[in-house]
Amino acid sequence: MHSDYKKTKDKFAGKVGTKQLAEILGFKKAWRVDRDHSLQPVSQAYLIQQTVRRFAQSGDEEISDAHVPRHGSLLTASEDTLKAVKEFACNNARHVWHRMCDPKDAIPLGFDGFLKLWGLSKPQIAADYILLDEAQDTNPVVLEVLRRQNAQLVYVGDRYQQIYEWRGAVNAMDAIKTDAIVSLTQSFRFGPEIAGEASRILQRLGESVPLTGNPAMRSRVGSCNPNAILARTNANVMTALIQCLDEGRKPHLVGDNRDLKELLWGVRDLKEGRPTDVADFFGFTSWESVVDFSKTTEGC
Repeated sequence: MHSDYKKTKDKFAGKVGTKQLAEILGFKKAWRVDRDHSLQPVSQAYLIQQTVRRFAQSGDEEISDAHVPRHGSLLTASEDTLKAVKEFACNNARHVWHRMCDPKDAIPLGFDGFLKLWGLSKPQIAADYILLDEAQDTNPVVLEVLRRQNAQLVYVGDRYQQIYEWRGAVNAMDAIKTDAIVSLTQSFRFGPEIAGEASRILQRLGESVPLTGNPAMRSRVGSCNPNAILARTNANVMTALIQCLDEGRKPHLVGDNRDLKELLWGVRDLKEGRPTDVADFFGFTSWESVVDFSKTTEGC
C-alpha cells in the first residue's frame, strides 16, 4: 500500500456525498438521456458512485457494464438508453476510481477502496491453513483473495444467517466447493423446545439436518404481543407507521430516518412538477410516471 495514503485519515475514513461528487465532476445541468429519462446532476453522480461501489465490493479486476446499477425507471428503459447510461457510468466511474487511488487526490478511498486495492495486488498469505469465520457474509474481494491461496481453507458459517448482502457480501457457503462438509448442529444457548421450533423453520428453508438444543437448559416457546416491529425495508417501515396511525396509536421510529424523509421530499418534488435527486425515483420526471411504473412487473 502506498505510504502516502497514511498521511491523511481523510483518504481512508473520509466520505464524498453525491452532491459533492457532482460538484467535483462539474455536473451542473440535467442530462436528457432520451424522451422519457432525464438525470439530474446528483443522480448522475449517484449512478457513478454506485458503479464504483459495486466494483469495489466485487471480485472483478476492472470496471464494466456489470457494475452499473439498474434501478428506478432504468428497469424498463430501452437497450439504446441502457447502452448510453452504462457507457456514461463506466467512463466516469473509471475516472473517479483512478482519482480515488491517487494518494494526492482529495477523493477518499474509504474502507471498500482500500480492501479492493489490497485484493487487486494479489497478496499471498504466508500460512499453512486459513480459517474464514462468518463465511455466509464474505466480501467477494476477500473470497477472491482466498481462492488464490495455496493454503488449506476452512470455511465456517451458516447459510441461513446472511445479513450483509446489502453491503455486497456473498454467501460463501453456497458459492464454494469443498472436499468435506461437517455440520455443527448443537447449540448450548437454548433448550430442546427452541431447537425443535427452529428445526421446523429450517426445514421449510430446505435444511434436512435438525438442530439440537442443550438438554441441561429449560426453554419455552409461547405467544406474545409484540410492541416493536423490525422492518428491513423503507416500505415496511412506512406500512407499519401508517397502520399504527390508522389504529389511533402513536408510533415511535427508532434509528436513522433520513432515507424516509428523502423519499417523502422526492414524492413532494415530483408531485409539484420538480425533478428530484432521490435514488429511489432515479430517472423519473413526474409522480404519474412513478405510479404507472409501480403497476408494472418490474415496479411491483
